[in-house]
Amino acid sequence: KLAEYDELKKLQKQIKELEKQIEILKGRESRYQEKKAQMQAQLEQKRNLLEQLKDAEIKVLKVTAEQKEVSVRKETAEDILIQYKRYQRQKKSVEEAQKAYLVMQEECTERKTQLAWMERAFLDEQAGILAKVLKTGEPCPVCGSVHHPCPAQMTEGAPEKEELEKYRKETADVEKKTNDASFKANEKLVQLKALEEEIQKSVKSFDSSIQEEEKSLALIGQQMDALEKSEKELQKKLEVAKEAVAEKQKLEAEIPELEQMQKKMLDGYAAYAITHMGDKKESCRRLKEVTEAMAANDDQKIREAFAVYFSSYANAFTSARDEEDKMDGEWRNEDEAG
Repeated sequence: KLAEYDELKKLQKQIKELEKQIEILKGRESRYQEKKAQMQAQLEQKRNLLEQLKDAEIKVLKVTAEQKEVSVRKETAEDILIQYKRYQRQKKSVEEAQKAYLVMQEECTERKTQLAWMERAFLDEQAGILAKVLKTGEPCPVCGSVHHPCPAQMTEGAPEKEELEKYRKETADVEKKTNDASFKANEKLVQLKALEEEIQKSVKSFDSSIQEEEKSLALIGQQMDALEKSEKELQKKLEVAKEAVAEKQKLEAEIPELEQMQKKMLDGYAAYAITHMGDKKESCRRLKEVTEAMAANDDQKIREAFAVYFSSYANAFTSARDEEDKMDGEWRNEDEAG
């Protein structure tokens, strides 16, 4: 009876040990389910975020295209403003050329008037010189008349021949310069009109709604300000879009890793804990049957209970002991990490 009592004590101790292990496994299973739920929630969150970012690359291309369009319009507006500056410079140049021509024209007119007087005075002076030597009854060397009722008088201030020739040459030079100034002013005016037509064409191409030429410069200036503002806003959008692409790429790398970790946990630790917990529960139940038979002193039931326990479970637990110790160690590491 003492031997049976000792055996009963051993069995009861085994039962307690199994029950303790069952509780440990229950705790591990609970933590596993919690971790599984957390990991699943994390995966869902990342998958949802990845779904939201599915068009990230398209947005980068779209913003880049908008940037290019704004850049082209801005360059066009800048070119028009440059054309306006050229136009203003050319307009000033035309005004200066016209002013120079008018000054030269006035001088040329004055010189021509003066030259005409000098030529007449010179001729009159020559006639006066001839008149001095005329004698009554003698023929005039110019007209041949022997009568000289009204001889020419000497002209006061009449130029000498050399002086007349010099003034005539200077007047011819001034006239040439006046013609050159006229040609230059006209050439600049033609260039000005060509610039004006070029600006009108550029403005119409840039914005056909601009009709009043006087207001076009101010309107284009306003649009330039708006384009610069759009350029800055699009740059910010592009930075955000690129960050979204980087986040998408990060998620595309992280999600498979999380899925692999989830599968490893499911296929490894969790499967082991759940399977062994079932084995331990069944072993515990069989051992309780043995102890109950021993307590009732029913030899037949004791033999049957022991036979079932040892044949079905004892050998299995003995052969799996090394594996169980290894897995327990891994679970402890997992618990400590968790």
